[in-house]
Amino acid sequence: MPFCDSARWLTIKSKICDTLFENVNELQAAIASYCPSIKSMKCLAAFFIAYPEEKVNFFESLLPKMQKILKNSPKVLTEAPCLLKTGMNKSIWITQEQCATALVLLERQVEKVCFVPDGLIEDQGRNNVQVDFADEFIGGLTLRWDTLQEEIRFLISPELTVAQLFFEKMSDSEAIIITGAERFSRYSGYSKSFRFRENFVDTQIRDCYRRKKGAGDCTS
Repeated sequence: MPFCDSARWLTIKSKICDTLFENVNELQAAIASYCPSIKSMKCLAAFFIAYPEEKVNFFESLLPKMQKILKNSPKVLTEAPCLLKTGMNKSIWITQEQCATALVLLERQVEKVCFVPDGLIEDQGRNNVQVDFADEFIGGLTLRWDTLQEEIRFLISPELTVAQLFFEKMSDSEAIIITGAERFSRYSGYSKSFRFRENFVDTQIRDCYRRKKGAGDCTS
């Protein structure tokens, strides 16, 4: 925040506010000049390779708007915001401009993300939360005729299909988390070419509740 460390703020302002960035390397170098812990932006670079239209939007539209907000932030946030603590009976009022400024200045980093462009969710995602958001009904069309991403994931771990007995249609703000389902089979193909290939021995370790580690997060 500009009101916290004036010397650091001047450095950030000189490196970021009036600079025209054209690629991830230039942006990373500028940020690293005052924040050495930012050593790489490989995930952002990989995202732009996969979605080149987003790169154009980011550098030509979104980033310049963020730079403008950053430059004007000392006039918008003139002092540290009030911290609402447990037991306090108090309200705070902020404008949309102040809200946007606080988001741009947010210092908390997103947790480390591993971008894997190749492979399968059930293989590369072992021991991690695996997120699927293809259908508002959990499991999609597993019990009917379809064998796409969500259906395949449920078929190779058939314990997941039990969830279809218990849950109704999800709303846009809902998610269902299932933990502990074991994988039993390997497969080949996709959709109409999907075929069972052979048995699979699931070697994932178990947690303190004897569940296979790794969870599925199904969102609508």
